[in-house]
Amino acid sequence: MWPLGRRCGLFRKEQRNARVWRNPSSATPAKRASTCQEARMSLRSGRERILQAVTFELSGLAIVVPAHALLSDARADASALLVASLAVIVTLWSPLFNAVFDRIDLALSGRLASDRPHRLRLVHAAMLELSALGVTVPVVMHLGGYGFRDALFFDMALTVFYTLYAYVFHLAYDRLRPVAIA
Repeated sequence: MWPLGRRCGLFRKEQRNARVWRNPSSATPAKRASTCQEARMSLRSGRERILQAVTFELSGLAIVVPAHALLSDARADASALLVASLAVIVTLWSPLFNAVFDRIDLALSGRLASDRPHRLRLVHAAMLELSALGVTVPVVMHLGGYGFRDALFFDMALTVFYTLYAYVFHLAYDRLRPVAIA
């Protein structure tokens, strides 16, 4: 979808002018305009994105809280407080980290985040997860009563779980609530 988005001017205007339409079967301006219009209309609405995010977080909590309580012998309310706190912290940390990373990348390379090469995307993802661990491990230690090693293990296990869960959730969400082309 992202190359189509760039060709359709959903990102920077300069990119739209510099991009070459690479699909020979759709090279006519009328077909390109039609495809671009469909791309613009096929994006999820703000309301749908909020529903998706809330559903993701609540169903994730519904899985993780009982699992944590069962595996750690913690009370359900203590487990819920810990996992919900981590969800809020990561939800706040992620856009802050992304904004700083994007500004540094722009200053050093003159490149927008949408133009980031795949290798740097991997570095970005790894740095985001490592920095999130740095922010959340102290919370796990404090609220969960864990030592450093156990808190780090728990936090890393959550990271792995949520990575896999995000893949499955978004695949299922897209199948159950497909984007309608108007």
